[in-house]
Amino acid sequence: MNAICKASMQANFKITNIIVIIYACYCCIGAMMTSSYVSVVSCAISILIYFLITHLYKKRIDSCTLTLYEKNIDGQINRLFSNDSLNLPINKIDSIFIRSRLLDKLRGGKTIVIRSASGIIKFPCIENAEEFVNITLAEIQKWNDKKKAEPVTTTIEAKNNDAFEDIQKLKALLDQGLITQKEYDEKRQELINRI
Repeated sequence: MNAICKASMQANFKITNIIVIIYACYCCIGAMMTSSYVSVVSCAISILIYFLITHLYKKRIDSCTLTLYEKNIDGQINRLFSNDSLNLPINKIDSIFIRSRLLDKLRGGKTIVIRSASGIIKFPCIENAEEFVNITLAEIQKWNDKKKAEPVTTTIEAKNNDAFEDIQKLKALLDQGLITQKEYDEKRQELINRI
C-alpha cells in the first residue's frame, strides 16, 4: 500500500531554548551580584533539567509517525508512559484540523487533531500540517463522492431485480390459472414501466 502523504514530525525548541538561556543569564548575573552560590547551583540544576526534558520530548516526538493511505490514516504517538496507535479508515474520520497554540509555537510545528466516533487523538510538532490536512480532506471528499455514487446504482439494480421477480411471480400465477392473460399483460406492463 503506497502512502499518499506522510506527516513530518520534529520537535524544535529554538524559541524555548532562547528563553531558557536568557533566564540562565539573568539568574547567573543575579547570583554573582549577591555572591550566592546556592542560586547559581539551583539555576544550573533547573537549566539541566530543562534540557533533559526537552531532549527526552524531542526523542519521543521523533519516533512518532502519521501516514495517510488511500483508505485509512495510520499513526503512532509515544506518550510518557504509553503508546497510542491509530489505524482509522477514511470514512470513520469526523473531522481533522490544525491547532496552533502558544505551546505548539514553543515546541515548533503545529498539532493535527483527528476526531472520530472512537475519540480524539492529537499529533504535535508537525511541520507540514497544512499539507497533510488538506490532502486528507481531499481524500475524505473523494471517499464521500464515491460513496454517494454507489447507492444510486444499488437502488436501481434492486428495483430491476424486484420488478423481474414480480414478473416471474405473475407468470407463475398465469400458469396456474389464477389470473387471466389480460390481467397478466396489464400488470407486466406496469412493472416494466416502473423500471
